[in-house]
Amino acid sequence: MAGEDFSSTWLEARAKFREAASAAGARLAALKYEPLDTLPAVWRSLGPDVPLTIDIALLGDELSAPAMLLHTSGVHGVEGFAGSAIQVGFLRDVAARGGWHRRGVCAVVVHGINAHGMAQMRRWNERGVDLNRNFLIEDVTVGTLPGPDGARATFSALAAQPHAVYRQIYDFVNPQSPAALLAPLRFYALAALAVVRHGFGALKQAIAGGNYLPDETPSSAAPALFFGGRELEQSHRLLAQFMRRLGERRVAPLRRVVHVDVHTGLGPWGKDTLLAIDRDADPSAVSRVSDARDALHERAPSRSGERSSPRACDFALEVSADSRAGGTAYALYGTLVEGLVQVLHAAAGARVERAACIVQEFGTEHALAVLEALRAERALVKQAEMAGEPVPSANHPLRRRLRLAFFPDDDEWRRAVHARGQLLIEQVCGWLEL
Repeated sequence: MAGEDFSSTWLEARAKFREAASAAGARLAALKYEPLDTLPAVWRSLGPDVPLTIDIALLGDELSAPAMLLHTSGVHGVEGFAGSAIQVGFLRDVAARGGWHRRGVCAVVVHGINAHGMAQMRRWNERGVDLNRNFLIEDVTVGTLPGPDGARATFSALAAQPHAVYRQIYDFVNPQSPAALLAPLRFYALAALAVVRHGFGALKQAIAGGNYLPDETPSSAAPALFFGGRELEQSHRLLAQFMRRLGERRVAPLRRVVHVDVHTGLGPWGKDTLLAIDRDADPSAVSRVSDARDALHERAPSRSGERSSPRACDFALEVSADSRAGGTAYALYGTLVEGLVQVLHAAAGARVERAACIVQEFGTEHALAVLEALRAERALVKQAEMAGEPVPSANHPLRRRLRLAFFPDDDEWRRAVHARGQLLIEQVCGWLEL
């Protein structure tokens, strides 16, 4: 039953993942975080009384198999319970089939990348940083900034970019306490005015596309929403080191790689949107949209811009671009889905020939409702931090509201997530075996 693969706490999710991985015959690795006493005081009482870890299950021969499935969950903390259930279901299915039998394919399944966020039921990490805006490796080119200078996407370069629209709406997006929150009707009225002034796509791009405001405090547990940080956060340092070591130990290039990164909170309720970032014009990029389409057995769009019918499945890919041009997503830098493959490719022994990097986004509520939940939770954390007090427990109405915005307590939603997650893994593994 799909419901059995879901968990309600990080500890439960980790236990299920480890148990399923062992039953599947996987080799397990655990990347350990710094001790909880290094956290800002505002969070110390909320972490579980055990060392936090990023857990990785390895199936097949990760050092010589010509193809690799890379599957990740939990980049955005509370969103990780959906990806965790998909991974547990996948590993249990491998066990039920008598082990891993994909010809020439290895699997690297990474569970709970933002363990602090999962344990604390937050979207951000322990320092309030959005990890899917933070994977900027200084010695690995992940992409290029827009503009005539062709500058690399580094923390300092992104901080120097204009954030004019975000600054104009800063106080609306980032209230300083729950008392400053707006009544729902006033919130939506002001949101509507901002949409009229800037356009919905431009507003979404400015807010959710990420910011690197140079005056934000990285030691705060509640910086501006969607803050990408000023340096690589410890989750990404640990994971990048692991992938580098794996790549350096490889004895043959990787002919094909598919990276699936699971998220929630964007798109129609219970439906999955598959997103790929178009870096085809960047000669340093490893992944190609055409490879993602091939992995999904999807035809490219026709010249009229209409998508033709998929050949072998009902998955359709959307190219993530600047939200001002329309579409579900927005332009990003520092994403895990492309950055992790780039790190693997840069390692001496790996050299990735073809890579499909796909974000599987499961919709929950309308974007404005999700934003309302995020800003309210941030206000609660900010108030506690300024008062030197612990954050209220996960049962607090504002914290529970955030959890439901990204992890609905709805059986039908969970069944859809579980089924579509399994189906996508099956689909891309077929391409990897070719």
